Amino acid sequence: MVATYRPDVALTIAWGLTTRIDQQPRRQPEWLQKFHSTKPVVGKFADVFWNGALIDRVEYETVDNTYLPNAEPVYANSSAIDDAELTGYEVARFDYELVRLIHILSGNSVAANYEDDFERAGFTVVD
Repeated sequence: MVATYRPDVALTIAWGLTTRIDQQPRRQPEWLQKFHSTKPVVGKFADVFWNGALIDRVEYETVDNTYLPNAEPVYANSSAIDDAELTGYEVARFDYELVRLIHILSGNSVAANYEDDFERAGFTVVD
Protein backbone atom coordinates (compact mmCIF):
# COMPACT_ATOMS: atom_id res chain seq x y z
CA MET A 1 0.00 0.00 0.00
CA VAL A 2 1.09 3.59 -0.55
CA ALA A 3 0.09 6.87 1.09
CA THR A 4 1.08 10.43 0.24
CA TYR A 5 1.03 13.33 2.68
CA ARG A 6 -1.30 15.89 1.05
CA PRO A 7 0.15 19.09 2.57
CA ASP A 8 3.56 18.12 1.14
CA VAL A 9 3.35 15.46 -1.60
CA ALA A 10 7.14 15.01 -1.48
CA LEU A 11 6.55 12.70 1.51
CA THR A 12 5.31 9.20 0.67
CA ILE A 13 5.08 5.99 2.68
CA ALA A 14 4.86 2.52 1.16
CA TRP A 15 4.27 -0.56 3.29
CA GLY A 16 3.49 -4.25 3.10
CA LEU A 17 6.54 -5.56 1.25
CA THR A 18 7.36 -8.89 2.90
CA THR A 19 10.89 -9.43 4.13
CA ARG A 20 12.88 -12.34 2.73
CA ILE A 21 11.07 -14.83 4.89
CA ASP A 22 12.25 -17.75 2.77
CA GLN A 23 15.80 -17.09 3.99
CA GLN A 24 14.88 -16.73 7.67
CA PRO A 25 13.88 -19.35 10.21
CA ARG A 26 10.21 -19.36 11.17
CA ARG A 27 9.88 -16.47 13.62
CA GLN A 28 8.22 -17.23 16.91
CA PRO A 29 9.28 -14.46 19.32
CA GLU A 30 8.38 -14.88 22.98
CA TRP A 31 5.95 -11.95 22.91
CA LEU A 32 3.81 -13.86 20.39
CA GLN A 33 2.63 -16.17 23.20
CA LYS A 34 0.66 -13.25 24.63
CA PHE A 35 -1.53 -13.21 21.50
CA HIS A 36 -2.54 -16.91 21.58
CA SER A 37 -1.79 -17.30 17.90
CA THR A 38 -0.56 -20.40 16.12
CA LYS A 39 0.44 -18.42 13.04
CA PRO A 40 4.05 -17.33 12.48
CA VAL A 41 5.05 -13.69 12.57
CA VAL A 42 5.32 -12.13 9.10
CA GLY A 43 8.08 -9.54 8.74
CA LYS A 44 7.30 -6.56 6.51
CA PHE A 45 8.87 -3.25 5.51
CA ALA A 46 7.60 0.30 5.69
CA ASP A 47 9.53 2.58 3.35
CA VAL A 48 9.59 6.36 3.70
CA PHE A 49 10.29 8.36 0.55
CA TRP A 50 11.12 12.04 0.01
CA ASN A 51 10.73 13.22 -3.59
CA GLY A 52 10.77 9.58 -4.66
CA ALA A 53 14.03 8.75 -2.90
CA LEU A 54 14.08 6.17 -0.13
CA ILE A 55 15.15 7.90 3.09
CA ASP A 56 14.19 5.33 5.73
CA ARG A 57 13.12 1.71 6.04
CA VAL A 58 11.43 0.34 9.15
CA GLU A 59 10.77 -3.33 9.71
CA TYR A 60 7.52 -4.26 11.37
CA GLU A 61 5.72 -7.50 12.06
CA THR A 62 2.17 -8.72 11.58
CA VAL A 63 0.28 -11.59 13.10
CA ASP A 64 -3.49 -12.02 13.18
CA ASN A 65 -4.04 -8.48 11.82
CA THR A 66 -1.84 -7.02 14.56
CA TYR A 67 0.84 -4.56 13.40
CA LEU A 68 3.85 -4.20 15.69
CA PRO A 69 7.26 -2.58 15.18
CA ASN A 70 10.31 -4.79 15.18
CA ALA A 71 11.41 -4.67 18.83
CA GLU A 72 14.86 -5.16 20.32
CA PRO A 73 14.98 -7.58 23.27
CA VAL A 74 16.34 -6.23 26.54
CA TYR A 75 18.16 -8.55 28.93
CA ALA A 76 18.96 -8.19 32.62
CA ASN A 77 22.62 -7.75 33.49
CA SER A 78 24.31 -11.10 33.77
CA SER A 79 27.90 -12.29 33.73
CA ALA A 80 27.01 -15.07 31.26
CA ILE A 81 25.10 -14.20 28.10
CA ASP A 82 23.33 -17.57 28.09
CA ASP A 83 21.98 -16.92 31.60
CA ALA A 84 20.68 -13.43 30.86
CA GLU A 85 17.00 -13.01 31.63
CA LEU A 86 14.74 -11.33 29.07
CA THR A 87 13.19 -8.31 30.76
CA GLY A 88 11.26 -6.76 27.87
CA TYR A 89 11.49 -5.18 24.43
CA GLU A 90 12.36 -1.68 23.24
CA VAL A 91 11.12 0.18 20.18
CA ALA A 92 12.41 3.51 18.84
CA ARG A 93 9.82 6.29 18.97
CA PHE A 94 9.93 6.86 15.18
CA ASP A 95 9.26 3.16 14.54
CA TYR A 96 6.40 3.18 17.06
CA GLU A 97 4.73 6.20 15.44
CA LEU A 98 5.23 5.01 11.85
CA VAL A 99 3.77 1.56 12.51
CA ARG A 100 0.88 3.18 14.42
CA LEU A 101 0.15 5.31 11.33
CA ILE A 102 0.30 2.22 9.10
CA HIS A 103 -2.05 0.42 11.48
CA ILE A 104 -4.62 3.21 11.04
CA LEU A 105 -4.11 3.63 7.28
CA SER A 106 -4.58 -0.12 6.80
CA GLY A 107 -8.17 0.11 7.97
CA ASN A 108 -7.68 -0.47 11.68
CA SER A 109 -9.41 2.77 12.57
CA VAL A 110 -9.03 2.54 16.33
CA ALA A 111 -5.54 3.61 17.41
CA ALA A 112 -6.30 2.29 20.90
CA ASN A 113 -6.16 -1.29 19.53
CA TYR A 114 -2.59 -0.70 18.37
CA GLU A 115 -1.61 0.75 21.72
CA ASP A 116 -3.26 -2.16 23.57
CA ASP A 117 -1.43 -4.73 21.40
CA PHE A 118 1.85 -2.84 21.84
CA GLU A 119 1.45 -2.90 25.62
CA ARG A 120 0.32 -6.54 25.67
CA ALA A 121 3.47 -7.55 23.77
CA GLY A 122 5.52 -5.97 26.55
CA PHE A 123 7.09 -3.32 24.34
CA THR A 124 8.44 0.02 25.59
CA VAL A 125 9.08 3.16 23.54
CA VAL A 126 12.54 4.69 23.81
CA ASP A 127 13.70 8.02 22.43
